[in-house]
Amino acid sequence: MSSSRASSSAVSLNAVSKSFGAIAALKATSLDIRPGELMTLLGPSGCGKTTLLNIVAGFLSADAGDVAIEGQRVNDVPTFQRQIGMMFQSYALFPHMTVEANVGYGLKMRGMPRADIHRRVQDALVLVKLQGLEARKPSQLSGGQQQRIALARALVIEPKVLLLDEPFSALDKSLRGSMQIELKDIQRKLGIATIFVTHDQSEALSLSDRLAVMSEGVIRQVGTPHEVYADPADRFVASFIGDVNVIPGVIESLDDGRATIRVGNGHVGASRTHLADAAPGTPVDVFVRPEQITLAAPREEIPLTGKVHASVFQGGHTDVLVDVGVEGMSTVLVRLAGPAHVARWAKGAPVGVVFAVDTVLAFPKSG
Repeated sequence: MSSSRASSSAVSLNAVSKSFGAIAALKATSLDIRPGELMTLLGPSGCGKTTLLNIVAGFLSADAGDVAIEGQRVNDVPTFQRQIGMMFQSYALFPHMTVEANVGYGLKMRGMPRADIHRRVQDALVLVKLQGLEARKPSQLSGGQQQRIALARALVIEPKVLLLDEPFSALDKSLRGSMQIELKDIQRKLGIATIFVTHDQSEALSLSDRLAVMSEGVIRQVGTPHEVYADPADRFVASFIGDVNVIPGVIESLDDGRATIRVGNGHVGASRTHLADAAPGTPVDVFVRPEQITLAAPREEIPLTGKVHASVFQGGHTDVLVDVGVEGMSTVLVRLAGPAHVARWAKGAPVGVVFAVDTVLAFPKSG
């Protein structure tokens, strides 16, 4: 591992691999987490994100590669000496202990004087807004408050790195949203490098400074939420992040950095980023976000026409599903701002599907 690279990162993984029998959970994975940033590991179940987190924590040993924390190789350093704070999905609180004892447990195990433990615990409880609840037991508190105990316990040891393993999955939607905001505020205030594991895309997009999208033990892309959403590196990332319509098309012409693609009765432009080896006549899949499409009365020059299958009011926007009668496609999802579209585009209404952007994403047709 390059010493300059490792020393400039809060956490650095270099060609880390891990297998369980014949299953390769991680394949030569490299990743740098910058000081103070919140890096999210995002991917479907079994993609390797939790394995990677556990290797950083020291709960698992890598088969190959190196792990460094603040420039120091920690492959052979036990978990309790790595100066990490860990927050588990289950919170792992001691039910027989008070809030104060739960939060101070790690400090007690480190042999810290009682007065110092009390001071550090009080500071941590103020940080997570639990002051005054020191004498309560976990069972006497709500799910959100229990989560705050677990967060305070992870932070009170003043770790170099905070590791979060799907910490919001047990909370209801409204509480999950408020806790996400609070966690991000605390993380920014402390300036602590954080690795966050989730399979929830909206959570990853809203919380992350950067995110690493994983699949089958490989990191497919690392970037800011906007970069990964707007400029996905491959078909998997484009399909996995956010809602997307995959519409068949054919390349009609190619210029320096742009392809013109026929879709239905119309044309749309696409970047050649993923079409480097394609030629005119090549079948492609056009990836279009629901918000990149609008609806109009059907006309001859409109690329796709069909009938409204359903209009679903979603509060701030309306999702309209359109049957377009294209082979290999069921419906096109169109996302329109505001509630009035439910009445305008009623089930069965004829409709034209119009691209609202000049350039879309396209990949050579799979299969």
